[in-house]
Amino acid sequence: LRIATESREESDAAFEELVAEYQPMVTAYAFSKLRDWSIAEDIAQGVMLTIWKCASTYHDESFMGWLFTIAENRIIDEARRRMCDPIHLAARQSEDCDPFHRSSVDERSPLDEMIVQESATRAAMALELIPPDQRATIELFAEGFSLPEIADASGVCLATTKGRVRCGRHNLSKMVEI
Repeated sequence: LRIATESREESDAAFEELVAEYQPMVTAYAFSKLRDWSIAEDIAQGVMLTIWKCASTYHDESFMGWLFTIAENRIIDEARRRMCDPIHLAARQSEDCDPFHRSSVDERSPLDEMIVQESATRAAMALELIPPDQRATIELFAEGFSLPEIADASGVCLATTKGRVRCGRHNLSKMVEI
């Protein structure tokens, strides 16, 4: 609780203590859900910054509950991003559609690697077959651009961009299933 209180005063020492004490726990928690250390570390760093920036909203509740609620929300956002990301489409098919599972290359058997490569090849071929406006929108989305950024770059309204992503994902999933 002291860390949250001192964070309100923007004390560098309090922030360093916050990171040292809680970031490893948040990283481990995120890793347990996502199975990717680099993303888990990114999520933990984002959680620490959120705690720092939003310390004034903390009202003597359970600090750990507040901390892990923020972490869980970021993990869910990452899982949703993966579900919408066509790059993860092929990998999800071989992982029983579990958005929280992400096996590392080291954990894959040769058969698993072959299945993933074949699925990725099929997804890449399917991507070439969808309409160019949908393909371009999905590729930008996969690169991490937000929908409003894609709409601005494409010169179309946000609703059109959302429709292109939705239709493109639908078309890709139909083609990859075959």
